[in-house]
Amino acid sequence: MTPARAVVGARPGADLDPGATPSHEAPGAAGLRDDLEGLTLRLRAAIRRENRLDAFLLAAGMLQIAEDALDCEPELLLHVARRLGAAPGLGARAAAASARMVARAAGAIAEQHLDAEMRRWTAELAALVQVLADGIADPARPMPAGNCDAVLDGVHRLPPTLRRTAMRRPACFGIFDQHPDDVRELTARFAGFAPARRRPLLVLGVRTSGSYLAPLTGAFLRARGYADVTVLTLRPGRRQRAGQRRVMQAVARRGGLALVCDDPPGSGKTVAGVADRLAARGLDVVLLLAVFGPSRALPRDLAGRSAVLLGQADWAVTARLAPAAVSATVADLLAPAMEVVACERLDDGAPRRVRRHVRAAYRLTVRDRGHRDTGEVRIAVEGAGLGHLGADAAVVHRELEPYLAPLLGVRDGLLYREWLPDRARADRLTPDPARTAQRLAGYVDARARALPLSSDRSTGARGERPAWEAASLVLSRAFGRAQPAARVLVVDPAVQGLLRVQRPSRVDGSMELSRWFAAGAGDLVKVGWAEPDGASWRVASCDPVSDLAQVTAGSQDRVLGRLLLEAYNLLGHEPIEAERWLLHELAHLWSRERAAPDDPAPRRAAAVAMQAYMHEVYFTDLEPDGNGPLCALDVDGVLELGVLGFPALTPAAARALRALTAHGHRPVLATGRSEQEVIERCAAYRLAGGVAEYGAVVHAPGAVAPRSLLSGGQMATMERVREALRGLDGVHTDPRQRHAVRAWRNDGGPGLTRPLDDAELTTALTRAGATQTRRIHGDAQTDLVPLGVDKGAGMRALAALLGSGGETPPVVLAVGDGLPDVPVLDLAARPYAPAHAGHAVRRHARTTRRPYTAGFAEAVGELLVHAPGTCARCRIPEATSGRSLMLALLALREAGLRGLPRRALRVTRP
Repeated sequence: MTPARAVVGARPGADLDPGATPSHEAPGAAGLRDDLEGLTLRLRAAIRRENRLDAFLLAAGMLQIAEDALDCEPELLLHVARRLGAAPGLGARAAAASARMVARAAGAIAEQHLDAEMRRWTAELAALVQVLADGIADPARPMPAGNCDAVLDGVHRLPPTLRRTAMRRPACFGIFDQHPDDVRELTARFAGFAPARRRPLLVLGVRTSGSYLAPLTGAFLRARGYADVTVLTLRPGRRQRAGQRRVMQAVARRGGLALVCDDPPGSGKTVAGVADRLAARGLDVVLLLAVFGPSRALPRDLAGRSAVLLGQADWAVTARLAPAAVSATVADLLAPAMEVVACERLDDGAPRRVRRHVRAAYRLTVRDRGHRDTGEVRIAVEGAGLGHLGADAAVVHRELEPYLAPLLGVRDGLLYREWLPDRARADRLTPDPARTAQRLAGYVDARARALPLSSDRSTGARGERPAWEAASLVLSRAFGRAQPAARVLVVDPAVQGLLRVQRPSRVDGSMELSRWFAAGAGDLVKVGWAEPDGASWRVASCDPVSDLAQVTAGSQDRVLGRLLLEAYNLLGHEPIEAERWLLHELAHLWSRERAAPDDPAPRRAAAVAMQAYMHEVYFTDLEPDGNGPLCALDVDGVLELGVLGFPALTPAAARALRALTAHGHRPVLATGRSEQEVIERCAAYRLAGGVAEYGAVVHAPGAVAPRSLLSGGQMATMERVREALRGLDGVHTDPRQRHAVRAWRNDGGPGLTRPLDDAELTTALTRAGATQTRRIHGDAQTDLVPLGVDKGAGMRALAALLGSGGETPPVVLAVGDGLPDVPVLDLAARPYAPAHAGHAVRRHARTTRRPYTAGFAEAVGELLVHAPGTCARCRIPEATSGRSLMLALLALREAGLRGLPRRALRVTRP
């Protein structure tokens, strides 16, 4: 049998698209530049090689950059308008309308002062793009070498900032594996839909994909005899320039028809908005779209509109994934040494409605031409991007071959590589963590050195999910309804400063352990290095640290994370600041939350990431006293706030916790959260123990396991309650709650939940035979525990567990803000309730002047007779300017909304 690795690795990365970049002229890593200047150099080379496809793709990318630059509305104002428009309330909508009005007025003024040379050059480039598109539709046309030189010679006269602007990768040819043949088929179907060849047609492409699809559509229409075809592109949400409006009005006056082109729609809102704007100008509108799924699969927002559609089963890439087509391509890649005898697809071959590259696996029987030996080979075929977009994947493989799965080549937008079994996935193995960290850090280091960038392109990528914007979206949630404006004015600049990149490079962006596989030699190799920047679950970054943080963002494997940082430092890099690491983790988790808004896992992982950061800043150097008096503390609203979309300790609470431990006290938790969450917080905050699930279970770090305080009968009752609630439509339960039951209903938005109604609870409890059950309604959930179980009983059990010499330590301080905290408050010598607590709680405690975590810090200050963190014993080491800035961001809501503007000013200070 012929070893699969020997066959697949016979010609690793040697073949690119036929007619694209021959192997002897393949661009090196330096040739991957995709700014305007880099595209210009690559276009000259494509014209010289008479590579029609690459020439068109490169010129269309240049035109996209130029046309975006001509849209003169201030991006910042437009962004604020979009965020305000998404916020609830008439005030937010009115503010959004005002921002849009100001942006349009500013754009109109700026358009009048546009550089005439830039306008002229853009018009010439648009004409060249159309000529190149005509060459795709009719290969008999000669290549326009003279026209190309005349346009490209003018690039050096453009503004430097424009020359350094990077193109946006088109989803159509860069992510969704569309092909010019799909456009050809769509125009053929349109010809049957509207056979009249003399009616004026306006082809309008929705940028970015429209920069490519619209010129191709116009070219194929002309090739089919349509005599009057005009092509425009526009960016959704932007004003139409004066010249664009004149063209639309001229076509409308002549009774023309508008064709809207875009990549396969998701929700369809963007395409619908563009179609409505065209209809408002008096144009009949037809959508010309490839769609995921069957040819009738239009999103709801586009339902009922005139449309010519191409279902996924009819896409060109679907035919290229057929076993016969794969067999022919692989045979060509392996020739002349090997031949393919048989090819079998390992999945069902049905098109998947997934907004990402296609993927398929195959089993091939191959034969050695010299010795006639046969063997079985398994390969994976996946989309890489068309033309030069896919060729980049082969160049990256050539630069980083030791770290990547063996590659046969890239042909016609598809990448052919060795198939690796799921059982070899790194996240399903138990490899040596140190060796894994060295391998992954080595890859990130090698990639950064092989694929450097001259500047950090993500700084100007507002609206395209750069890492700084994703992290800022998380932190600015503290501003509530004022988030859109406050983020732009306060948080964005702060986060950009914290994530400033010294040595930017092209990052991988799909670094999860599921993308790494154990190879034959025992080393891990990577797949998915061709995933584009625009993948729906990715954030854009030019910082190699983003790749490292992505490895553990979801799993929160702190051991592997620490080893990754150590391995990366040993390769000659400066130590990575905890703030930079946290922000990259939050950015990745925000992106995953956005892709799956009903999945609580990203928010839980974000909470753990924040705990790890606070541990690094406040608790690593602490040596807790094993015999000190206890301080019983509630979690939600006292130690942590959920204003960021997940529970997080604030700096005020962290200083207070640190001060208690530093002065010989033993802080312990008394919470309704699960035992696992208590265990996590005890480890992160160096706590002596905790009461979990309203007193149903206690945990002490020195104990073998958490101790349940429920009887066997009570545990069985809670299980019946859990099953009864799961049977209710739309009700969710927390699997981490093993002793109590936590249930909720979703409330119409990501992470938004509400408690259950008493009526449905009564029905479920009666069905479960659990009438002796206490109900605790929170703001976002309902908790259920057996009668007789409370935090006070749990605290007494924990105190006995933590006792030394048979003596139960006293509870000198307790802080709580809800009725379930009252039994604990009654145990303490000094009971406190923050100012936001209800009257029923405040009757059992001293009320602090300040609310929430600031109130907790105030209570600790009274106990210690000084403000936490102000004496030599409990003070934290002097913070760097970056750490001070980060802590100021995290402190925005620690005293509620009161004083928020003053705390925001601290963030804006240098």
